[in-house]
Amino acid sequence: KSFSAYVNRQQWQDPTYGTKDNPVPIFFKRALSGHETLDMDNFITIKPSVNKKLVELYLAHELSSKEFNRLYGEDMKRLGLKD
Repeated sequence: KSFSAYVNRQQWQDPTYGTKDNPVPIFFKRALSGHETLDMDNFITIKPSVNKKLVELYLAHELSSKEFNRLYGEDMKRLGLKD
């Protein structure tokens, strides 16, 4: 049984993530195998629009401002989205 998912590479490689108190956020993309025996053919892929909403909710409600700035602050400045 395997699946495909989206993860933030910086969080994935950060040793402060991956604990019970600070898990790496993983956003399911699609089942690659194993779903056949579970009669779950209708649930093997998450629509991009649903994943987008889940990421938006995570960024808005789960990730602290400090951590958001650490992860994305430089990119936000580079893109002109933050002073």
